[in-house]
Amino acid sequence: MKPVTATNVNPSANGQAVSPETPQPETPKLTLVASELAFNVLLTLPAGTVDELARQYAKKGLKLKETRGDYKDATKAAAKVYCALEIRLNAMKEQNFQPANKSLAEFIKDITGEKPPTHALTLKNAFGAYVRSSFIAETDYDANSNNCLELAARIVDAVKGDLQHDAVQKAVAELKARTDKEAKNLREILASVKPVEKMTAEEAIETFIRITEDGHLTPCIAHISDMITDMPETEQRETYLACARMLERLDTAIGEKADRWTFEASNAIAITAAGLPVGTVKPEVEPETETVPVLDNQPAGLVEA
Repeated sequence: MKPVTATNVNPSANGQAVSPETPQPETPKLTLVASELAFNVLLTLPAGTVDELARQYAKKGLKLKETRGDYKDATKAAAKVYCALEIRLNAMKEQNFQPANKSLAEFIKDITGEKPPTHALTLKNAFGAYVRSSFIAETDYDANSNNCLELAARIVDAVKGDLQHDAVQKAVAELKARTDKEAKNLREILASVKPVEKMTAEEAIETFIRITEDGHLTPCIAHISDMITDMPETEQRETYLACARMLERLDTAIGEKADRWTFEASNAIAITAAGLPVGTVKPEVEPETETVPVLDNQPAGLVEA
């Protein structure tokens, strides 16, 4: 074995000298997958690694497009990262390294350069209220839909953070059971503690315009399928037909560009027309009919060849 000298000694992570022959543990490759990013592991990571995960999520947010499913799960994972960052921020405030009025959103923006999405911050609140309080397991959080986690977080907010409130405990049961009616039940629990004043059609359109102007139209459109799933069948039908008519008008307005975009995306997205995928399945060619001369003493008409 090579002797340990001043020229072949490398510092370890904790500053102690180690020989080059000493095997070093590999740094685990971390990705924004909720089920693979355990919170207890996050709390042991170097600050720079946690910061990089936050930046990774900020970059994903700029590339939504057709990666909606991946982005939704990444949002659940990012909420865990935000929880870890919140713990760090609070510790820094106690030691006067950060001003007392520094918000978590500002702290995250300092790290990533991007303002964190409200939805991700809301899921952070859900993780903190339900998982860190040990009401549900982290695996329950990972298995729940973003929509249900958001509703559960809003329930906690509606009761002003009272985790012993009956509404919160009912939400805990829903998050654990995860039935087909979970989202509906959570909305009813939320309505019981915070009745919602419905918007008028004019207010809804104004809000939609704001969403579009702020650059959030793409994720909202991608979320439509999730929303329709929870609707009664009559409302599902009306919404589906409204979407279909909107696409027809959009195709007419955009013209050939839409055809080109559809062709370019056909390998990844099946866009249906009359129930058949466009660009992925060739339509069957119907057999042509031809006119056969009418012979004497035969009835006139077309006869298939």
